[in-house]
Amino acid sequence: MLKLRNIFYLFFLMTTVIFGQNSENYEFIGSVLLEDDTMISYKLSFKDLGNGKITGQSITDFAGEHRTISSIEGQIDYKNNTISYKETKNLLTKSNYDDDSFCYIHLNKATIKLRNRKSVIEGKFQGKYPNDEPCVSGEIRLVGTDFFFKKMDRFNRRISRINKIDSLTKEKLATSIFKNKVENNTLQNEDVVALFLPKAKYVFLEIWDEELEDGDKIDVFVNKKLILENYEIKNLKKILKLPFTQPEMTIAVVANNIGKKAPNTVSLVLRAKQEQHKLRTKLEKNQQAFLLLKHN
Repeated sequence: MLKLRNIFYLFFLMTTVIFGQNSENYEFIGSVLLEDDTMISYKLSFKDLGNGKITGQSITDFAGEHRTISSIEGQIDYKNNTISYKETKNLLTKSNYDDDSFCYIHLNKATIKLRNRKSVIEGKFQGKYPNDEPCVSGEIRLVGTDFFFKKMDRFNRRISRINKIDSLTKEKLATSIFKNKVENNTLQNEDVVALFLPKAKYVFLEIWDEELEDGDKIDVFVNKKLILENYEIKNLKKILKLPFTQPEMTIAVVANNIGKKAPNTVSLVLRAKQEQHKLRTKLEKNQQAFLLLKHN
């Protein structure tokens, strides 16, 4: 249910659906976008009563001060992948506005896609007062909750990993002795190679598996920025061209898994001008190794 007054707490979420192959219960989370580009959080849950007839609830502004729960009823056309429903009444609200000021969503033949990995509802709605007069209109964009929370979990893991890398690289920079050549070219968990490299505009980092392609996957961070995500190592070299404009550069290689053969192994070559250094990482899942580079 939408309020016509200004809502200053705007919360946009991407969305997902939880459902089994033969489940009749569905849940989506996302947002409604009004004509003035105001975005309001929105959650939709419903049950198929049979023959596509649905009943359930919507929650508008679910993280804000105008949180409102409404009942909904409608129909899914599975053949044409469309959904139609309307909010019928206000069940619970934190708002102090009169019921007559609420604008109920009426969605007509919006697109619905029910998929295990990413379910979506997208379409335009018309808002109506309880007396059926039109109020506001806009768009609904929802995805299934399972997909959304997987995305959020992945995002949180990435932030945690970046924070850990930041802490470790600061420690390594403070304690490492930089040299002109590699003395130990095999890096294991939290090992570091600290190198002076010729001053150049770019450093080239070659990444490959010189043995069996067994499904090893890695993340590569450069100066705490993720530049290669969940990359599967191949025999064919992956070459990264990295700007080397700052006096220092930090590179972290993180093992995301263990392939068919332990451990996670990656061959690396660092190139700057005519100079190159070959390295190799041997890591278990979630372990990392570091390359610290400075201008010579």
